[in-house]
Amino acid sequence: MNELKLIGRVGKDPEIRTIGNGTMAKLSTVTNYRYKNRNGEKMEETEWTDCVVFGPLAEVFSKYVHKGDLIYVSGRKKTNIVDGNDGSKKYYVSLIVDNMEMLGSPNRDSHPLYRDWE
Repeated sequence: MNELKLIGRVGKDPEIRTIGNGTMAKLSTVTNYRYKNRNGEKMEETEWTDCVVFGPLAEVFSKYVHKGDLIYVSGRKKTNIVDGNDGSKKYYVSLIVDNMEMLGSPNRDSHPLYRDWE
């Protein structure tokens, strides 16, 4: 099974393109993982994920999704391999979105995901 689910903030307004007879939207989401290390210190890891949306859902993104919004997205992981100028291979991973829910506005304090934690 190839399924990826994320809850995160939108990094910038979606880029909208017309392809063929349809629409495509590209955006990045940022997710955070918070934990305490062995010494009890608060640690945080930040991960950026490129998302690609096609068809009618891309049009929804273009109208309603903006930088800073908290969203839930799910879909499948897609890896593209590109040959670099130095002969090396570069791997780009993205989420092909097939489901989305809006969870909140840019007010970070309104969602428990971003509240201070003990």
